[in-house]
Amino acid sequence: MISRSNTVAVAMTQAISEPSGDMGMHRFTTADDLADLVHLCGRRGSHTTILAVHLAIPPANSGQERWISIPVVQLLRGNVIATDGSVEDTFFYRLASGEIFKDHSKLEAERILTATVVYKEKTGPSYVDLGGHHYEFHRWLSPVVVEMHEGL
Repeated sequence: MISRSNTVAVAMTQAISEPSGDMGMHRFTTADDLADLVHLCGRRGSHTTILAVHLAIPPANSGQERWISIPVVQLLRGNVIATDGSVEDTFFYRLASGEIFKDHSKLEAERILTATVVYKEKTGPSYVDLGGHHYEFHRWLSPVVVEMHEGL
């Protein structure tokens, strides 16, 4: 469920099998759900590709007055130390800002024991690397993602 206190991953997809190349926008409340889309798009014979993923972060988690949207440069799966000290197998996001989020909260790098990249931004791990048209696409998508969540 999407709420004012939860982060939301927003993936922009494109149909690659149709001449029109229809685009779609998908919202996910957990990194596990985004991983399902990554898996489906990566299957042999898939007719859909992921163009970009952003994490919409609410004011409660960002310290800002409004929602913010930051490109996801990697979706990772790994073992992390949970707040209770146990080790859990989970998915988490590495953002273009350098921050790491596990679903609805920041994750400190020192809590990550292992990590495997499941999805990687095609153009690099930082804003500087988001060159050309891809950078412009992210500049367009960020305010759209923020606007989608302002009314929550």
